[in-house]
Amino acid sequence: MKIIKRTIQILGINLKEIFLFEILYRLTTGVMFLSLFTRGMALAIQYSGYSYLTTKNIGMFLVKPVTVLVMLVILGVGILFLLVETSALLAAFQAGEKCERLTTNRIFVRGIIRCRYYLKVKNFYCIGFNLLLQLVFQYVLLIKSVTHIKLLNDIVEGIGKSTRWSGTIVFLAVVAVFVFLPGLFTVHFGLLNQREGKEALKESFRLVSRHTIHAVLYLFCLNIILYGIFRLVLLALAFLSAVIIYFFVSKTIALALYLTAYNWLEIAALGMASIVNGVCNMALLTGLYYTYRDEAGLAPELLVSEEKQRSRRGKKTRRALIVLSVLIFFAFLYDVVENGIQLAKNVLVETEITAHRGSSMEAPENTLFAVQLAIEQMADYVEIDVQLSKDGEVILLHDKNFKRTCNDGRSPWNMTLEEIKKLNAAAYMPGHERAYVPTLREVLEYCKDKVNLNIELKNNGHDDELPYKVSDLVREYNMENQCVYTSTSLPFLEQMKELDEKSKIGYILSTAYGDFSQNERVDFFSISSSLLNEKNITQIHETGREIHAWTVNTKTEIERMKYLHVDNIITDYPVLVREILYREEDTENFFEFLMTVLD
Repeated sequence: MKIIKRTIQILGINLKEIFLFEILYRLTTGVMFLSLFTRGMALAIQYSGYSYLTTKNIGMFLVKPVTVLVMLVILGVGILFLLVETSALLAAFQAGEKCERLTTNRIFVRGIIRCRYYLKVKNFYCIGFNLLLQLVFQYVLLIKSVTHIKLLNDIVEGIGKSTRWSGTIVFLAVVAVFVFLPGLFTVHFGLLNQREGKEALKESFRLVSRHTIHAVLYLFCLNIILYGIFRLVLLALAFLSAVIIYFFVSKTIALALYLTAYNWLEIAALGMASIVNGVCNMALLTGLYYTYRDEAGLAPELLVSEEKQRSRRGKKTRRALIVLSVLIFFAFLYDVVENGIQLAKNVLVETEITAHRGSSMEAPENTLFAVQLAIEQMADYVEIDVQLSKDGEVILLHDKNFKRTCNDGRSPWNMTLEEIKKLNAAAYMPGHERAYVPTLREVLEYCKDKVNLNIELKNNGHDDELPYKVSDLVREYNMENQCVYTSTSLPFLEQMKELDEKSKIGYILSTAYGDFSQNERVDFFSISSSLLNEKNITQIHETGREIHAWTVNTKTEIERMKYLHVDNIITDYPVLVREILYREEDTENFFEFLMTVLD
């Protein structure tokens, strides 16, 4: 009980300020790290000749010099963020031990001041044990988080299938625990008592050796309790989201929306749990440290404020640090919003969903009705087909004429936009209200910041200017990061790449014979699902390119594409695909049980 009371005192004095600091710090550093990671990975992928990473090509990618350099920078920044956070928490707990109240910004500044300790060469031991501490405390949450990150999940699945690698991981985990235990208080002796690395490790070993089982038992019980709370909170959030969906969402998309919502709720819950887990574990560890230190008769350390940090120069330093941090944060935030979101999303999402010509089974294809419905049905992409009118306007149409959809046999290159606008694009769908043929400009205006677009450039022999006009329109609306381009015409795709080297182009194949996967001019292949198998998917992925499968409409074929790990499923039924992709038996059964009770 003495240890629990001391831990509560250490944490309680500045409880609000500590959690406010953690939330603000994680958000700030998260935005900065996301921007750095996406920019760095994009750079490494570009100079390594890949556009897509898998477990098959990740080995070659990681050993390339540019990748090594980028990864070292990213790792270094991540470690620095972690060291500042740990230093700030220990400074706050130290103040709590002395019953001193701190503001959030003072916690941050003291963390920066304490972090300078790590920069000394002799203190690298403390950096290692700091990282090990976080790994041990957060390992359950880290394992759960890995399932939401495509590449890491693939790697873990691959390791799980290998007895040799699984045994190696278990062995390393056991070694890590034995290394971790003697150094349990290395960071505390280093940061709070200003001991050098080796001396801090020796002091920790002497203190831990008398209380090993006692300390491990406390930490083990705390983590069991925290994990139980995490599961209960996640269950409560799942119940709340299910109730909201039941009362406010159409039943046709209820299950798909719930499965998607649960996936993102789990990610958010993992983020908050990592904060609570880190704070509580470090607080308990600090409580154990102070209790064992007093029992051993060791002298107390000096408080940061007793080390002449309240001077005028110190105040100016604090203000400068805060202003600099705010400026850096907003610079990175702007970069993430403008450029980094798409790559970050691709890191998290395993298989994306494209609505074929919009949600074309329930609304007229290639119309704003179909596009709007695709967005409502949570499609990641909307695929549209574009051609040129007689007067050079980019309009939406799949066929070479309007006969099937508009009951008019004329072709777009023989009609002006004014004539095309008089047609009824819903003529082939009895009972649906009249729909006009939209222009690409109208679709871009509607879709900006709402959904991604797969723009298929139709090659009808009359559209030589099509790539230039499409590129100009996308650039005009600043939607380069929202659009990919596909075509059966390689010259069209090459022109799109020449107009914007960062554009993402996909070659549409209705046959898949020969060594087409070695075509280095395209970023992905759009292939009929009937032609896909494990062999050719592996070949394409090994070259660092994605696979978009079309048109996948049956439950059996959707399940097969999920098993084969295609990157994008093009379908007329985006809701059905989402239900199957995100399906987890326990989660789905829970939702169906709630629906039965509420009915």
